[in-house]
Order: sequence, then C-alpha cells, then structure tokens
Amino acid sequence: MSHHVREARTRVLENYLDAIASQDVDACTVLFATDAVVHFMMQTFAGREQIQRWHEERFANGLEADAADQVRHAGAEARLDLIVRSNRLRIWRIDHIRARGLFRFDDQNQIVEARFNLARPDFAGSQG
Repeated sequence: MSHHVREARTRVLENYLDAIASQDVDACTVLFATDAVVHFMMQTFAGREQIQRWHEERFANGLEADAADQVRHAGAEARLDLIVRSNRLRIWRIDHIRARGLFRFDDQNQIVEARFNLARPDFAGSQG
C-alpha cells in the first residue's frame, strides 16, 4: 500500500473522530460506503441507513471517542485503538473503556466494514 493511501485512510479516521466529537451523524455516515457494515456488541448494522441509526443511538447516549494510539495499517485494513466514554458507562461508574476499531476500506477510501470491540479490560477508568 502506498504512503498516499495510508495517509488518505488515516485522514478518514481522523475525520470520523472529529465527526464523533461534534456529534455529526451525517459527517460520520458519509465516510461509509453505501453497502458498508458495522459490527458492534454482537450486532450487525448493514447499509448507510442502519449505520446512521447506529450513530444516532450512540450520540443519544453521549458517546465520546478519542484516539489512544496511532492508526495501524495492514493492506486494506486499519486499526485504531480508542478511549471511549458514554452516559451508559457512567451509570456503571466507569469513566472510560479502551476499545479497538478495525476498519476495512474500498479503493475510494470509504469504510466498507467496521468492527468495534473491547481492546482489553481496563478497570483503571472506574470511578471509586
């Protein structure tokens, strides 16, 4: 993979984090291909309409996500470790969790698949 392609895909993920920070559903959704798939907590959301609803639900829950590390590239895929916060986590007195996003891209650098999982148990984020 060329340096140019890695940079373009890194920018896509930076734009995704910016869109999450501003709670901009449309800016998030447009980064995904029309037939993209998101895997989250043993559920699958297929197509932009379902992916848009998935983002709306996350934002209604106060989702915040920050990069915990640099983007790692391997072929058509990229990995981004995240620090995630939400109102639902706060209910359980958890400040944040470490998560991992695995993203697969098409030739136009749109996300065609995203998988979100826990990176590892992180109890350091617990609140007293």
